[in-house]
Amino acid sequence: MKVVENVSLFKYARNIVKLRLIEPFRQNHRYFQVVYEDWSLKLIEWCPPPGMDNPHLPLRPRPFVQIYVNEHQERCIDLLDKDLLFRDVPEEALNDVIITSSNPNAMNVFLPKVKTFNPNSNMDLFDEMLMDYVDFETGERNFNAFAIHLMKKFNSKLNCRNVHGYLRLDSEKYLSKCPKFPIPSGIFKGTYSAHGIEFISIRYPSRNVLEGFKLTGDPNVPMGKVTFKADLTKAIRLTRDVQKDYSCEALIPDESTATYESIDFEAADHQPQPQPFCLPSDAYDRASEEVGYQQCQYRFLAEGQIAHEDYQNPQFVPAHLIIFDQDHFGVLFLTLHSMSLYVRISEDLSTTCFESNKVMK
Repeated sequence: MKVVENVSLFKYARNIVKLRLIEPFRQNHRYFQVVYEDWSLKLIEWCPPPGMDNPHLPLRPRPFVQIYVNEHQERCIDLLDKDLLFRDVPEEALNDVIITSSNPNAMNVFLPKVKTFNPNSNMDLFDEMLMDYVDFETGERNFNAFAIHLMKKFNSKLNCRNVHGYLRLDSEKYLSKCPKFPIPSGIFKGTYSAHGIEFISIRYPSRNVLEGFKLTGDPNVPMGKVTFKADLTKAIRLTRDVQKDYSCEALIPDESTATYESIDFEAADHQPQPQPFCLPSDAYDRASEEVGYQQCQYRFLAEGQIAHEDYQNPQFVPAHLIIFDQDHFGVLFLTLHSMSLYVRISEDLSTTCFESNKVMK
């Protein structure tokens, strides 16, 4: 009997089961995946680690909806993530879930009977949901210096809780094939100060350029924008004393006199040549703990993108791309006196089969 049910479901699901989806219609954007688990399809949100500054922690899968075929061969859709945003909604309203797909690259989830929540109608419930959201995002049930950003993110989710739009992740654009050196392509978790941890992908648009693209974003630099780019023809080596004694802005080279190291990444015998690493005295690390690396494998001149809220007045500022190993790198924003740390995502985001009991241990 299960085989028959499964065949019917597969006919419905085969075009979407391998999708990685980005929900772009939110202020901060989110990363979803359609997976196959327990004879059903599930739409799972991959949430960053709790807190603002520890990318070493694992991702958190949060199932949102599931599609399955019941014993009467009827297609059913259930909302799974009911707790955080829907506490005021009657159960029967949550049972009405509509999924549409206008083309192979887009999908929508509608909750037509869910009404807009008015905080003034029940401030106690609003405060309760807000604090639970803060707890989920930060691991603490109290506001901190990032309260304004958390409030904006929560209000965005709450105001749009009945309409969800998704676009297929363009693998060719964001996850292009690349050589082993200086670092393989992939998806990384990165620290973005008050905006928390965001997802970026590494790609090589040309032989001598490495770019970081935002897969999730924030009100300043949104999803789909370059967050940094490095010139691989401008490798540099700095002594530990120079890094200690110079300020961040003193590390911005004078292009008229600067010299760079030439590296042939395609050479058969190429291996990284480690060099000392430490942060300048006037820089801070956006991760919760100091990187801890005493050496790095490569260091390149780079540019990091910054902007005002709503992506106003974007500009690229001087930076260094610092590669520690194949799974960790940093971008030192020299004019901001801060370094973002990036850690490769170890979870398999390309799988079609999913076992939540193993991932969520």
